[in-house]
Amino acid sequence: MISLPAQDDTFDYGYYGKQCDAVVMMNYDQHWPTSEPGPIASQDWFMDNLQQLLQVVPAQKIVVGIANYGYDWPEPNKKSHPAAKDLSVQEALLHAYESEAQVELDPASLNPHYSYSDDSDRVHQVWFLDAVTAYNQMRAAERLGVQGTALWRLGSSDSSIWKIWDATRANDATREKVKDVPPGPDLILEGSGDIWKIADKPKRGVRSYTYDPKMDLFTAETYESYPLSYEIDQLGAVPNKIAISFDDGPDPRWTPKILDVLKQKHVPAAFFVIGEEAAKSPGLLRREYAEGHSIGNHTYTHPAMEETSPTQLRWELNITQRLIESTLGVKSILFRPPYGIDHQPEFAEEVEKLPIAQDMGYLIVGQKIDPHDWRQPYGKQVPAQDIIDEVLHQANSGNIILFHDGGGDRSQTLAALPQVIDELRARGFEFVSVPELVNKTRGEVMVPLSGREWLEAKADGFIFGLYHWFAMGIGYVFILGIVLVSGRALIIGILALIEKLRPDHDQVPDSGVQRRGRDRTNGEVGAGVRLSGDACDRGGRRLNRRNRHTAGHPLCRRSTRANNPSSESRKSGGVK
Repeated sequence: MISLPAQDDTFDYGYYGKQCDAVVMMNYDQHWPTSEPGPIASQDWFMDNLQQLLQVVPAQKIVVGIANYGYDWPEPNKKSHPAAKDLSVQEALLHAYESEAQVELDPASLNPHYSYSDDSDRVHQVWFLDAVTAYNQMRAAERLGVQGTALWRLGSSDSSIWKIWDATRANDATREKVKDVPPGPDLILEGSGDIWKIADKPKRGVRSYTYDPKMDLFTAETYESYPLSYEIDQLGAVPNKIAISFDDGPDPRWTPKILDVLKQKHVPAAFFVIGEEAAKSPGLLRREYAEGHSIGNHTYTHPAMEETSPTQLRWELNITQRLIESTLGVKSILFRPPYGIDHQPEFAEEVEKLPIAQDMGYLIVGQKIDPHDWRQPYGKQVPAQDIIDEVLHQANSGNIILFHDGGGDRSQTLAALPQVIDELRARGFEFVSVPELVNKTRGEVMVPLSGREWLEAKADGFIFGLYHWFAMGIGYVFILGIVLVSGRALIIGILALIEKLRPDHDQVPDSGVQRRGRDRTNGEVGAGVRLSGDACDRGGRRLNRRNRHTAGHPLCRRSTRANNPSSESRKSGGVK
């Protein structure tokens, strides 16, 4: 299989058609980023290219490329002639929405088009291809009998294209599906900063069209409303000010040492605690708060957000919040999501659960300075110097640094922390708390409880205490059970080894002959003979444990004589 551009004389299409199993014709870029503005793949141009290829390549070997993206050409001026910017279909529609432009399907090319003016009054020409153009091109390819179609590019296409992509011999019901335009995956990000506010939730767009049944083509389209993704206001961008934050604690091994460094350097921080860990170390939570730091919610068990149901997320936040309230007497509105979305968001699926937390009253805190100190290549934490270098490299890109004080070995984070503080101060940065970045005090993000809330918090604290001691008790019971079972096995093993090492372990034990009824002085054995371990048969042969005969064994001979005195009598003439 080979991919070839359309209308390029440098390629011998017939030769490749003979040599290859399939030829993918990239039937787009009629106008390209450095050309004049114009249609990306007009319908007539698309058809002409296919018909020319069919003259030299069999239809069953042709796969035609269907494009779905756009170009934004700025108007050239005397100083520059900039190239066009690539756009996804969603971005093209978003620009049209923000500039209040109306998208039109150009009647000559049947490609969507609009223009707008930017903040500097520079005119932009935007051309793109969407689900309507894809339908027209696929129907043309179908009529010409080509083998198949391929989409260029995944991730940039019209989200409604998948409703019609597999359709063959499309009917009215199929065409109706393009009226609904779901929002794409890209986010609408406004402002600058590391703290997020969900300004708007996704909205579906609506498209109307005109269809020509004779030509089997859409000849016009209008976006009645544009599809919009999540709109996020980014807050907290303040020049030369940086806040430090820690996730996944408190940890009794590392958190106290980190607190010592922060106290020595006079730097405030925000600790986003996991409820499960805070329940084990309430004293550390109190120390963090007492030393002037902010406390944030990082859920109770640190679940993966994409695998968490809305109900579970609410439970995770509520339980951790109640733990903070019962321990500190305040409620925190700071929240940082765990795992995959504790970085700056990029796609809709990463933020779809965040409106739940925001509706509960939380302020969502991210970070743009992330040295990835959680990494442990080859089983060891990333070196301190790497952490320092990453922070310094990213220092001008954001206002909040993400470190970790729990979740594993944090020795290198501890080693890097004082050097990071000293180096950033030397570069003119001022360390502030997270609330200060949005012009709030710690008291405004960690609100003291009312009288009733205080009583409820005390009740919650009692329950958390019971749970803590119960969990510890269960743990001790299991440990005790393991110790007893292991001790028993050890003692049995020792006794077995002692028995194995005894000197007489492999010797035949004493026969245990018991004499009865006859005088011992005559050296004869009475009739009551008991042999320990082995026995003798009636013929005077000794039987061992495996019933093997041992002829002539002295005990057997003696036992036989005792039980059959007539044999001796015959030899001595008889005994009376």
